[in-house]
Amino acid sequence: MPDLTAIEILSHLTALRAQVSGLCSALQAPRTVGDGERVTVTLDRAVLRRVDAWQARQSDLPNRALALERMVEAFLDLDAWARRPGAET
Repeated sequence: MPDLTAIEILSHLTALRAQVSGLCSALQAPRTVGDGERVTVTLDRAVLRRVDAWQARQSDLPNRALALERMVEAFLDLDAWARRPGAET
């Protein structure tokens, strides 16, 4: 492994600190459970891999349930937008 310069080490440590900070924030953030209802679904492994990949790209590192909730909300918002009056069909 090549020797790293002080700048490279500092850069890696800064990136690591940002990741740890984001993880700590996500773990400490209170998750309120409103009037929600538990829903059980079975998803294909390939779909779960895609969900997990999307989840890992989020800055606040949501858990899988929250990631799926966000995806459903985004889909419903997009669907509503596509069905708005005057939208091309």
